Amino acid sequence: MENYQIDNLDRGILDALMANARTAYAELAKQFSVSPGTIHVRVEKMKQAGIITGARIDVSPKQLGYDVGCFIGIILKSAKDYPSALARLESLEEVTEAYYTTGHYSIFIKVMCKIHRCSAAGTYQQDPNNR
Repeated sequence: MENYQIDNLDRGILDALMANARTAYAELAKQFSVSPGTIHVRVEKMKQAGIITGARIDVSPKQLGYDVGCFIGIILKSAKDYPSALARLESLEEVTEAYYTTGHYSIFIKVMCKIHRCSAAGTYQQDPNNR
């Protein structure tokens, strides 16, 4: 179902679900004056077409005790270092996201940490001598 063409109803459903992924199909049906079954079928077709790829829950880092969020640019010497760098970054609980970039930095990471752990951030720095 690669060539699924979305229409205005599909766009409306997508807009509503992007605002709140937990919106009930019955509520969407009322909003768009269609049956809940129509909403269900449309959502399933968009899932099968790869338009809808999942739903997510937003969590408040502050409520979990994370006081500081920052982005850090990382420069790698060679493209062959990407896999090992990403593996190492994924092992750090404070690293929540990682992005390949173009330009000066090779990777940008998003880090969330607790104030008392920020001073320990230097321990994650790669020693040029690999110590």
